[in-house]
Amino acid sequence: MEIKFRGKQVDSGEWHVGFYVKGRDGGHYILSEYNGLATTAHSVGGDTVGMYTGLKDKSGVEIFVSDIVRILRSGWTSKDQDDPRSLEQYLIDIASIGCIDFEDDCFGVRVKNKKNKWNDDMLMTLYIGDHGYIEVIGNIHDNPELLKEAT
Repeated sequence: MEIKFRGKQVDSGEWHVGFYVKGRDGGHYILSEYNGLATTAHSVGGDTVGMYTGLKDKSGVEIFVSDIVRILRSGWTSKDQDDPRSLEQYLIDIASIGCIDFEDDCFGVRVKNKKNKWNDDMLMTLYIGDHGYIEVIGNIHDNPELLKEAT
């Protein structure tokens, strides 16, 4: 697995990916390669730093801690023949919205339960099943409203 981090630059709001360093000054930095030779340090907000999970979503987007994902965790699914939705829309509708986290040396996803409450005490594995998928739809820093709308 490739080890890298992502953080949001303090002054510009731009995201950077690379190595994470906490400076002696207490600042947080993402170090990125420049022309394959030198390293550029970007000052980032410490609360925005998230580690790469080593996984990519269904479109090839890298998944980092603090990403908001749509996840269908299923080994089997069935859509009624008279359901007018496309199969793709049906799968989107039955998927859960969750947030990627890292706890106890493990990456996982926190999703809302059927009572629309966060399972803060439970980090579910990123297993998606034979017919499931995972899709990055935002992150908690740029799109916090996605978690409020999650059902």
